[in-house]
Amino acid sequence: SLQPISAFDLNLKPGSFVRIMGDILPDAKHFTIDIGEDDNNFALHFNARFNYLGSHKVIILNTKRGEYFGREKKMKHFPFVQGTRTEIFIAYDEKFFVIKLPDGFVYSFLNRTNTNKINYVGAHGDFAVRSLAFE
Repeated sequence: SLQPISAFDLNLKPGSFVRIMGDILPDAKHFTIDIGEDDNNFALHFNARFNYLGSHKVIILNTKRGEYFGREKKMKHFPFVQGTRTEIFIAYDEKFFVIKLPDGFVYSFLNRTNTNKINYVGAHGDFAVRSLAFE
């Protein structure tokens, strides 16, 4: 795993987006992108698993409040390849996070926590972040 990267105090309002580009390590097991109020409360927890905790080539989507994760959603669509550069685009509004994967596949994840402001984006795991953009 690489050093995690975190951005705080973003004050992103509904209608904003986050774009993350980086390199997936050649022996990657998983990587995570978290978006939310702070580093312990995630409106979106995105975990791409190549081979991690018994999951193979699946994306786990969830929320987290303090110590507690919500109910996992498993996305079988898995366009990530170890040892390649990739980009993930996440748009945010009051109702949904719209996640666009590098192959153009789009998935909407309910804004279950009714978060109305994004202050934190973090990435960790087997993923070297090259750029992190907000708008």
